Amino acid sequence: MLKKLLLLRLLVIGLLASTIFSCEPSEEGCLDLFSKNFGFQAVNECDSCCVYPDMKLSINFIRDTFSYSFNDTIDLGGGDSLKFLNFDLLFSQFELQGEKGNYRIRDSVEIDDYFIKDDFGYIQKTTSKIIGATRFEDTLSSISFFLGFNKDSVETYKPFDQIDSNSELDFALDSLYVEEGNQYYLGNFRIQLADSIRYLKISGDSHQLQFDVDRYVEKGLDWTINLQVDMHEVVNGLSASMTNEELIEVFSQNLLEAIIML
Repeated sequence: MLKKLLLLRLLVIGLLASTIFSCEPSEEGCLDLFSKNFGFQAVNECDSCCVYPDMKLSINFIRDTFSYSFNDTIDLGGGDSLKFLNFDLLFSQFELQGEKGNYRIRDSVEIDDYFIKDDFGYIQKTTSKIIGATRFEDTLSSISFFLGFNKDSVETYKPFDQIDSNSELDFALDSLYVEEGNQYYLGNFRIQLADSIRYLKISGDSHQLQFDVDRYVEKGLDWTINLQVDMHEVVNGLSASMTNEELIEVFSQNLLEAIIML
């Protein structure tokens, strides 16, 4: 009887041991704690399987404090009215300053043997866009970016036909780069001003915008920054009596005043 009990106990112990060892995790996975897909059961680091949190840009247009639609007619006074028919606008090269350090967006586009940062937001409508992936946990104190292209930086991306066709930079260059004269536009607008259709291409140097923030970014989680463009500020001082060149000059300055970070 004792021998049977002893054998039974040994059998049970053997089965438990077999179960424990067979359940030991052995698969590959992402072992970066800052990733979205950290492998809690993984033992071996995978090859380029880590996925990182998206930094998103949410942009909406208002007029004063009211929601603005691009079908709305704006009364400029003096009998003038204005309607935006379509537009292109570019934000580029986002830089993030936190308590622990400064950050750039991690996504890259390969060109030959080196990489460039693909942190561009090409805006054509009220939207939420993915700017790129981040890998940190910190409290941000400021966010800065360019309105338009930083020309010195864009020059390093040539020839443009080597850029990934899925890149925001590729779409923006198609619309905002003019090979003749090597010119870059900050944005394009097609407007109906009074009874005429105007095409305004906003040129000139890019402008760096910087906003103070107090934003805690958690590791492994997507996060969003919110921008507003106040169309009341954009159209301030415009009139149908202006030439296109005069309109562009006023537009360029107004845009800088109209962009607000929430």
